[in-house]
Amino acid sequence: TTTFKDFFQHETTKAHFNHELSRFSLYFLYLAIGEFVFVYIATTGFLYTGEHVSGKIREHFLKAILRQNIAFFDQLGAGEITTRITSDTNLVQDGMSEKVGLTLTAIATFVTAFVVSFIKDWKLTLILMSTVFAIVFTMGGMGGFIVKFNKASLASYAEGGTVAEEVISSVRNAKAFSTEAKLTRAYDAHLAVAEKWGFKMKAVTGSMIGFLMCYVYLNYS
Repeated sequence: TTTFKDFFQHETTKAHFNHELSRFSLYFLYLAIGEFVFVYIATTGFLYTGEHVSGKIREHFLKAILRQNIAFFDQLGAGEITTRITSDTNLVQDGMSEKVGLTLTAIATFVTAFVVSFIKDWKLTLILMSTVFAIVFTMGGMGGFIVKFNKASLASYAEGGTVAEEVISSVRNAKAFSTEAKLTRAYDAHLAVAEKWGFKMKAVTGSMIGFLMCYVYLNYS
């Protein structure tokens, strides 16, 4: 901004302005190249790590299941095992492949912004820090409800998966005794419960995002 101001106020020559413009353009170009390289390495590394770790979790989970007593499956159910080994490990994979990288990037940006802010104007930084505590408390409080509702939704999906697995494995018996409608209602009941918890989770997530954006704009005002 200083370079543009000096040029438009005729306090510098055009040659000097072009030189400064080229120099700053090269700075941004080098930053873009460096960011591309590091982001590519981080994304590829976390994707590989997430797939590798989730694969190992599935392997160890299956080994642990096969070592259980037969009575264990009367309580758990085959469909729930299938749901757990797919849905839960997919959550772990998504968390490690995407959210870990995003979290590290956000932390680095947060710390860097504070360092630069305190160097430039520490008084204004202290004033604006009030919204940081509001954001932290909001995310901490609502994050607990999001985790709770998500667990309840996954549990309902697992119970519904058990019903579907048992019906498909003994579909001849279900057809012979004309229990299709009853079993369908049982499966729909589990899906309805999962939908209820999922709606609550999305509602809390939307409210949290709304509060965070509200804090940001209040901070600007």
